[in-house]
Amino acid sequence: MGIASRPTYLDCHRSFVSSTESAKKILNNESGKFTKRYIKSIAELVGDQSLLCASHGHHKLIRGCLAFLFSASSISVFIKQFDELVVKSLGSWQDGDKIVVLHQATEITFKAMCRMLMSLENEPELQMLQEDITHVCEAMLAFPIRFPWTRFYKGLKARKRIMSTLDLIMTERRRCSQGNQKDFLQCLLVEDEKAGSDETYRMTDTEIKDNILTMIIAGQDTTASAITWMVKYLGENQDVLETLRAEQLHLAEKMSPGQFLTLEDLAEMPYASKVVKESLRMASVVPWFPRLALQDCEVEGFKIKKGWNINLDAKSIHLDPNQYNEPNKFNPSRFNDDSKGAILLLSIWDGSKNLPGSEHGESHDASLSSSSNHNIQVEGDRLRLKY
Repeated sequence: MGIASRPTYLDCHRSFVSSTESAKKILNNESGKFTKRYIKSIAELVGDQSLLCASHGHHKLIRGCLAFLFSASSISVFIKQFDELVVKSLGSWQDGDKIVVLHQATEITFKAMCRMLMSLENEPELQMLQEDITHVCEAMLAFPIRFPWTRFYKGLKARKRIMSTLDLIMTERRRCSQGNQKDFLQCLLVEDEKAGSDETYRMTDTEIKDNILTMIIAGQDTTASAITWMVKYLGENQDVLETLRAEQLHLAEKMSPGQFLTLEDLAEMPYASKVVKESLRMASVVPWFPRLALQDCEVEGFKIKKGWNINLDAKSIHLDPNQYNEPNKFNPSRFNDDSKGAILLLSIWDGSKNLPGSEHGESHDASLSSSSNHNIQVEGDRLRLKY
C-alpha cells in the first residue's frame, strides 16, 4: 500500500495513491499543493462553474453561498420530503413484484433533489428532466467524441436543454418576485437581491445552474448507487438486517401513525448510520478521486512533480487490512468506535469537503433504511429484488 507512478500517452504522468496517510494529506491539502482534477469532458457536461471543477478559492466562495443546504431547517424539511417519497414508492409494491432497486432508488432520489432544489413536482416536467440528466450521466463515462450518435454528443445536447429549463424556471421566479416557494433556488435568488455591497459574493446565473445540475446528478446517480449497494448488503447479511430492523421498530413505537421521519429521529438511529458508513466503505461507489499537483512536493518520501495527476484509490484504502479488520466482511459494528473504525472514509461526497450536501446524502440512505424496514419484509418469492 502506498504510491505508484507511471507515465502515460502524451507525456502525462499519473500517480495512484492507495495509502491512507497519503490520502489524508492530499485531501486535507493544508499546504495548498493540490487541486481537484477532472477530465475536460466532464467539465463540459456539468459546467466549468460547478463545484466539481472549481479552483480552491472559487470553491470556497461558492460553498459560502450554498450554506442554506447545510442548515438544520433545510435538512429537516428534506428528511420529511424524502421519507414521504420512500413510503409512497414502497406502498406501490405488490406481492410477487420484481423490484429493480437501482431504478426505484434513482427515481426517489431524483424527485427528492428536484423538490428540495426547485420545488419541481410536475410529473411530465420531471420525466423530461430525468431523461436529460440520464443522458448527461451516461456521457460522463463515454469517450468525448462529438458525432451525433455518440453518448457524449447526446449528453452535451441534454445539458443545453437542462440549462434552458433552468433559465425558464429562474426567469419565472424573478418575474413572480413574491416567491411562495421555500426551496434552495428561491433562497439563492433572494440572497442575490439582498447582496448590495461589493464585499458580498453573489453567484452568477451560470454558477447557480451548473451547481443545481451537479447536485441533481449526485442525487440521481451516485446516491442511488450507494442506496442500491446498501440494500444488497442488508439482503446478504440477515443478522445485520435484524439488528437494523429492531432499531427501527423501537423508533416506530415512539411515532404516531402516518408520521414521517425528522432530523431528531436520525439522531436515534446510530446503527443505521453505521450501516450507511459500512455500505459506503464496501461499495466505494466512486472508486477514485483525481487531484493535480500544483507544485513539486513530497508525500511519504515519494517525490511528486508539478503537473502530475494524482488519483486516490478509494477501493484500496477502504479494503486495507492494516486499517480495517476483515475488510471484505460487511460489519457495521466496526464503526462503534469512530476513532478506530473510521480511519478514512472516502464517500461519494469526497470526505464531506468538496460537494455540498453530505448531510443530505447520508439522510437519503438512513431514511431509506428506516422506511424500508418499517414497510417491507422480503420473504422468498413474495417480493423479488434485483440490484
